[in-house]
Amino acid sequence: MPISETNNRPSVHSASSLLERTFTRLFMRPALVTEATDLSEKFRYISLQSEALKECSWKPGDKVQVKLGKGIITRTYTPISWNMDKGETQLLVYCHGEGPGSAWATDVSPGDERQLFGPRNSISLNHLTSTTILFGDETTFALALALEQAATPGALHRHYVFEVTDREEAASVL
Repeated sequence: MPISETNNRPSVHSASSLLERTFTRLFMRPALVTEATDLSEKFRYISLQSEALKECSWKPGDKVQVKLGKGIITRTYTPISWNMDKGETQLLVYCHGEGPGSAWATDVSPGDERQLFGPRNSISLNHLTSTTILFGDETTFALALALEQAATPGALHRHYVFEVTDREEAASVL
């Protein structure tokens, strides 16, 4: 660990960097971006793949956190699908502002490597037995797609109510 020239103690930056590397190595899974496609001005479809994703147990409604760059800055997404045989997952990302998640989703391209934390339980969709109504905004489109995957055809009536900024854009993506 580098020693600070002013006080002969490890710098705070060095300690946080060591913590980041340790956390990433122990708890995160590397994944390669294989596709990043604009679906509209604010929506992107992003596919990630790796051998490490073959070992994951994912259920529709689970979440995954994507490490955006240096530090332990992550954003949480609901994958729309997960193929354990291929070690592949897909995200539908709504870029709604100038924040770190929107910047990452806008700039990411095939060949980029990212670290993923999860998947982890978020919203269980497996035990829904009757009519289900999902209320949300553009950021819940991926959860709606996951719900569609989890539903047994004919056994569950699903209704979606979305509050959106641009109705035409939302309709084209859905």
